[in-house]
Amino acid sequence: PALSKAENASSGIKITWKAVKGAEKYRVYRKTSGGSWKRIIDSTDKTSYTDTASLTSGTKYYYTVRAIKGSSLSYYNTKGVTETKLTTPTLSKAENASGGVKITWKAVKGAEKYRVYRKTSGGSWKRIIDSTKGTSYTDKSSLSSGTEYLYTVRAIKGSDLSYYDTKGKAELKLSNPSL
Repeated sequence: PALSKAENASSGIKITWKAVKGAEKYRVYRKTSGGSWKRIIDSTDKTSYTDTASLTSGTKYYYTVRAIKGSSLSYYNTKGVTETKLTTPTLSKAENASGGVKITWKAVKGAEKYRVYRKTSGGSWKRIIDSTKGTSYTDKSSLSSGTEYLYTVRAIKGSDLSYYDTKGKAELKLSNPSL
């Protein structure tokens, strides 16, 4: 099967592939760097599987898939697709701060940096910054007083991104009173 991608999902790492005509099911394999392929499941799902095993944050996992029909197995991509498991950052708080809204989160093992997103109620998430190594960020962009903003964060390692808290952390922006 042609492997499409591997990505962090809310419950593990999701891999996707293109369906193979005639296949009855698919055999999914996983390994870590330097390890050997280990079968993890025979799946009847035609194009994806989410590995919900206890994966270690900061570890790169390799996946490959074989198509199965009866007792026949297809060959497989020997390199596979890779994804570094990154735990979803836990947002600690959002609060008004000097010149903006400050958000804070817990460090994620294996993360090199973090990507911060913002939205308003009913809006969609928009990336506002890739923050380096720190576990807090003060959004000093033009925020409107009296508007509630929601924030969420994704951990990054290389080109791999963690999943994110879809609810986010909310804060009502209030400007400083003029004296």
